[in-house]
Amino acid sequence: MTSYSHSNEPLILIVEDEAGLLALLSRAFRKAGREARGVSSGAEALEFLRENQVGLMVLDLGLPDITGQELIEALREQGRQIPFIVMSGMNDVRLTVKMMREGALDFVLKDSNFLELVVPVVQRVLEGLEVRRKFDETEVRFRQISETINDVFWLMGPDRSQYLYVNPAFEKIWGTPANALLDDRELWGKAIVAEDRNKYLQATGELWSGEREDYNVIYRIRDAGGQLRWINDRGYARRDQSGKLIRFIGVATDVSDQKALEGQVLEATENERIRIGQDIHDDLCQRLAALKLKCSLIQASVSGSPEKQKELLAEASSDLQQATTLARGIAKGLSPVSLEAEGLMHALGELAEVTASRFGISCRFDCPDPVSVPNSTVATHLFRIAQELVNNAAKHAGPKEIQIGLHEHEGGIQLEVSNDGMPFQKSDSSRRGMGLHFIQFRADSIGAGLSFIPGEIPEGGTRALCTLANL
Repeated sequence: MTSYSHSNEPLILIVEDEAGLLALLSRAFRKAGREARGVSSGAEALEFLRENQVGLMVLDLGLPDITGQELIEALREQGRQIPFIVMSGMNDVRLTVKMMREGALDFVLKDSNFLELVVPVVQRVLEGLEVRRKFDETEVRFRQISETINDVFWLMGPDRSQYLYVNPAFEKIWGTPANALLDDRELWGKAIVAEDRNKYLQATGELWSGEREDYNVIYRIRDAGGQLRWINDRGYARRDQSGKLIRFIGVATDVSDQKALEGQVLEATENERIRIGQDIHDDLCQRLAALKLKCSLIQASVSGSPEKQKELLAEASSDLQQATTLARGIAKGLSPVSLEAEGLMHALGELAEVTASRFGISCRFDCPDPVSVPNSTVATHLFRIAQELVNNAAKHAGPKEIQIGLHEHEGGIQLEVSNDGMPFQKSDSSRRGMGLHFIQFRADSIGAGLSFIPGEIPEGGTRALCTLANL
């Protein structure tokens, strides 16, 4: 049998034993711009299909050697799936249903309108097959991409009842098979550590409710093996041209390595600040103190000298005293915790005193029971967080009172900074000040949860809580 070479247009195979009708059908399809070939028996059809690629088969059910159904069964046994429509001179509903179950894409009755109907039917079926082919190609490309990337990609319907799709990267990061998430959508949130769960629920809740069209939140999870991982989770609402919600999509990226590097950079920066502070405290301040003492001795030794010399030495001594005080302040600012024997509690107490003096408001430190933070890096980060929160409140909230609290809390430490001024208003993270970004950055670096609880008007006020589990 000759193998036909044809264009990109799908080839139509007509299987019809009536020569006149076969010729009419071939002519009608060619006139419609479709390439068609014809055979008159099941055996010829099987032979032709072995040597040629066919886009659609137009199949007569009543062939001289085998029935149309037997032809389809023979192809199925060979592992071949050829799209087909059937045509028959019998208007038999049961036969129609049976062939549709066998995979027929349409059924055309051989009546007086047959030639007028069959071409449009074939055109419609071929167009549908082309759409399906392109969709299948797109789906294959999508799965090839989604199944090889390291980020978790997910799809969810507008009713949010379950995930429609999640790629295999979920198992790589969460340690749980992706199919398990399709059965139980709560698996995602259950892995999030307790301190971070609220910000995840707030972000997703605003997306589900339509309050916002996207979110970007960073939180920690514990995977199935108990390992702590940092996740950057982004979710989006997708709508059609009319604005109707059609699905939610999202991408979650494991940023644990990035967070570890950020922590190392921040720790190195703090260590350098501490070193500079210690150098100023241990060297420069001591030299200034010694020089002040020498000036005092010189001033005492020139009691019989002219008054002008005494006055100059007195001014020099005063300037040295101010320089020493300033240097000690700079040293304490660079290394507020490690230079003090009492550690974090003493540093927070001094912060309250300095704030009250600087801003002219009441600022108290509350720590009824001693709280020990043996890790100096963690203690420094907690102090910096408190310092930034206190300064933000004093500058922007207009409070009458600020309170700094440090307490043991459920197996960990809780730092609280509260004020009675204007309540903190949540806003998009891209519009927040750099101070709040640095606060979150420091909290992330030590694995602490950070939350803001605004008070209701007219009372107002805000509680900022930084919660750290036991080291």
